Amino acid sequence: MNIRIHQAVLAALAVGVAGSAGAIDITTVPTANIVYASGSTAIDAALKAYFFNAIDATTPCDSTKGTVDVYNQGTGAASKFTAVACMSNAALINDGATPPNSVAIAIVKEDGAGSLNGVTALQNTTFSGAPYTDGRLNFPTVSQLSTTNCAPTTAVTGTTSNNLQTYTKHTCTAFVVNPVTPQLGFSDVEGTLFPNTDPTTPVALGSGPTVQVVFAPAVNLGLYHALQAVEGLTQDDTIANMPTLSRAQLSSLFSGQVAASGWTWIKSADGTKSVGTSSVAFGIANTAQCWTGSSTGTACTSPGVSAPVSQTVYICRRGRNSGTQMASEIFFNDTNCASGAYPFKAITGGQCATALTDGCSWTQANVTSKGVFAGNGTGDLLDCLTGHDAAGHFAIGFASIDNLSASDQSTAGRKDFRYIKVDGVVPSIENAASGKYSFLAQSFWYTAPSSAAWSAANASGAVADALVTVMTANTTQALGTIGSVAGVNAASKMAGQGFNGGVLVIPGVNSAVPVTGASTAFASTPVSTVTKTSASGSTNNCVRPLTYLGASETTAGSPTWAP
Repeated sequence: MNIRIHQAVLAALAVGVAGSAGAIDITTVPTANIVYASGSTAIDAALKAYFFNAIDATTPCDSTKGTVDVYNQGTGAASKFTAVACMSNAALINDGATPPNSVAIAIVKEDGAGSLNGVTALQNTTFSGAPYTDGRLNFPTVSQLSTTNCAPTTAVTGTTSNNLQTYTKHTCTAFVVNPVTPQLGFSDVEGTLFPNTDPTTPVALGSGPTVQVVFAPAVNLGLYHALQAVEGLTQDDTIANMPTLSRAQLSSLFSGQVAASGWTWIKSADGTKSVGTSSVAFGIANTAQCWTGSSTGTACTSPGVSAPVSQTVYICRRGRNSGTQMASEIFFNDTNCASGAYPFKAITGGQCATALTDGCSWTQANVTSKGVFAGNGTGDLLDCLTGHDAAGHFAIGFASIDNLSASDQSTAGRKDFRYIKVDGVVPSIENAASGKYSFLAQSFWYTAPSSAAWSAANASGAVADALVTVMTANTTQALGTIGSVAGVNAASKMAGQGFNGGVLVIPGVNSAVPVTGASTAFASTPVSTVTKTSASGSTNNCVRPLTYLGASETTAGSPTWAP
């Protein structure tokens, strides 16, 4: 697909024409060349890889024309976001010259809340109410994302193993927010499943499925060790010793049905050991804080061994606008998919003004006062888990498995959480693709109604159009590009054999489903063999994953690579 920008924007694009293969400062990208996106935080890794993976011909970025630069907020920043700036793939987005030239382009993705922002902010641009300003969301002011305010770090080298072009990371601290109406939105589940939608009359959006996001229950390290203790497992991080809870147990915990019993009701098979009375180690080396057995220490390298100081079932969840939250409520309780379903336990009152929808940023002060905390991002949920670990509490939550745990987690304060099995099944992308593991959702992209902001008549419309193309209309790889997804997954491999995290390409006629070989071969072709498409032919996350019986399915039963 070759998008030639109309003459009306050639002057603006000329500012971004590559003169060398040097760095691309996002502050120099013409305003008309920037596309703004909103919604799901779980899709951020995939979104960046779609933008600059090294395999697909439809990749918008070309690192041979200039470096690819990735931006994220630092601690205490004014808003949460992720952004990519690069020189364009001239075969896809160019200045219209002969021969065509690359142009400077960027995508800025807000991470202020969750998936519902990927729907309502595009449905009605006059809707006003937190976190909107007349339909606009708070994005970072791009002109302030200079190298002074966004210090670059060491370049991440692209290799054949990670399927990504080389890029440079930037951590941004000093900037203010700017209300902007997004042109693209993303949601972990279809927007109709959210109970709190725009109260005004919405307009029709362009939409379609993109990738399958795999989720898992997550617990803090102390609880992980306690579960291992009652299950007779060695307390290490190997997959062989990953503990499990049943779907029914997890539903009971998240719904608050066992709150009065705390953790004592989960026992060993012979009934002699209880999770609630297990003396275990909290915290690991090089963590900012950990429980010493009697108090919270700083930078402790020898955590104490003790039983939890409280039997309270601390829950770390997300706000109601989160696709991660909605996917979890659907999987465990059939929320909004069946009548009479148990609700998840409500958040602890007084958390913050918009906690029911957006959630809040985690602070350690919440550790004793918030039995149920709703984070406004996955990072806040993980901070909640590790914060309770530092206080000697047992806490449980959930996250998409592209978030690294233990020693693979780059943020020191978030190392003290682990994923657990559901009904004895490891939450890996292989198990999800084979139909053995069902805690997954098919995410969606949304575009605003046809307008000046969404048209090849301006550069940002062309960039947005190119991005939707690489995600959904690649003629050789159908829905979701294998190269992009493989790039995401290469950076999301968990510790231990058979536990690969990341996302999946949804099955389609042109998506070859792997049926033989090892799990390592699957990593390069991460196409799911299951679908959440309903009998009517539309994606429906209320549907349990079903085996996709497409032309590429050649053998019966689970693929041999499924661990």
